[in-house]
Amino acid sequence: MDMKLKVVVVPVSDVDRAKDFYTALGWRLDADIATDENFGQGSRSLKGNMG
Repeated sequence: MDMKLKVVVVPVSDVDRAKDFYTALGWRLDADIATDENFGQGSRSLKGNMG
């Protein structure tokens, strides 16, 4: 089985605005982790994507 991991880092200045933007495009929120008010990470994928 051939598996690939594709990662794109997209820094944003307004996290809530970025979440709304990608949700409006049809992306699914897979993970949303905030360790404090200055750092967080999230994972999104296209709806229907198997991974």
